[in-house]
Amino acid sequence: MKKILVVITTGFVSWGGLTAAYMNYYRVLDKENLLIDFASMNEVEEDLKKEIGEEGGCYYQLSDKRKKPFRYLLDLNRLLGKNHYDVIHVHGNSATMAGELVLARYNKVLVRIAHCHTSQVQHPIMNQLLLPFFIRSYTVGIACSKVAGDWLYPNGTFEIFHNVINTAKYRFNADHRNHIRKLYKIEDKFVIGHVGKLYEAKNHRFLLEVFKEIYSKNQDVILLLVGDGHLREELEEWVDRSRLNEAVIFAGMQDNAAPFYCGMDVFLFPSLYEGFGLAAVEAQCSGLLCVLSNSLTRETKIAEDTSYIELEKRLWVEEATRKLCQINQEFRSKRSNEAIHQIEVLGLSDRKEARKLRALYLAGEEK
Repeated sequence: MKKILVVITTGFVSWGGLTAAYMNYYRVLDKENLLIDFASMNEVEEDLKKEIGEEGGCYYQLSDKRKKPFRYLLDLNRLLGKNHYDVIHVHGNSATMAGELVLARYNKVLVRIAHCHTSQVQHPIMNQLLLPFFIRSYTVGIACSKVAGDWLYPNGTFEIFHNVINTAKYRFNADHRNHIRKLYKIEDKFVIGHVGKLYEAKNHRFLLEVFKEIYSKNQDVILLLVGDGHLREELEEWVDRSRLNEAVIFAGMQDNAAPFYCGMDVFLFPSLYEGFGLAAVEAQCSGLLCVLSNSLTRETKIAEDTSYIELEKRLWVEEATRKLCQINQEFRSKRSNEAIHQIEVLGLSDRKEARKLRALYLAGEEK
């Protein structure tokens, strides 16, 4: 029996990007001869705790890494010393994963996996300071895309484990579409949508400015934002000042975004940077017409007519308007089915990548 500890450095929550990325693997992973525990810094939701408990795993809450970093490391060191894991799988966004990995090495965890989920960070100096320690502490480097791996692993030695999705979950569903549009009273509107955490990298202010320009020419358009974060109040104030309250919907954080994709017509994703951009794949799986930032890796390209453009407002207004003119709900299911087929071809479905992860857990070598 291999004992594995999965550490989610940003919080183990159902709506979190790192949690979602890993749980998409976990839910289809063959767990025979694997015991998988989880650790993070928050009190976990009961549904997540129950899910891992049913598989024989446990969740361990550590101190808050951001507020009490030394106590966080002390908690983790105690856990590693007590449970004697064979594998640690650390999910993070930078070389700050060195803390977890150095402790794992000290506690003789032979397989130490670093898993990078982004291609840039907000604190590059800290990343550079910790990079030498990080490089010496992991045995296997993983990235969600080539651009993420090239950014974090200076020696160029890493494996790509794509962020994957359950295609059945995100397949277009007309009943879900009708439910969402009725719920928000937007049955007769064109709906531009976005799914993502409300923080700087997702570039919501730019998105709102693009929408304002579109709305000034067409009042039958609605912007549906799914997600939450520390910028919400600031963004809501901007919407209020711009007199767009009736046209912009803040739907908040959702445990299941799939029905919301169904309710949208066009998907805009103007991120400043992304390791991969899983929401872009989910949107295409739902058959949506998509306009994406050219900062996204082209590994996210599923539909041929998905657009990648630079972050210039005029270009986004023109492209989003063009997509709105192309909407044809009669072909939505067909687009979704074609996208699902392409996702399978590209290896972005969950089961194939989960088999790779199982093999990695069962193998691995000391550096």
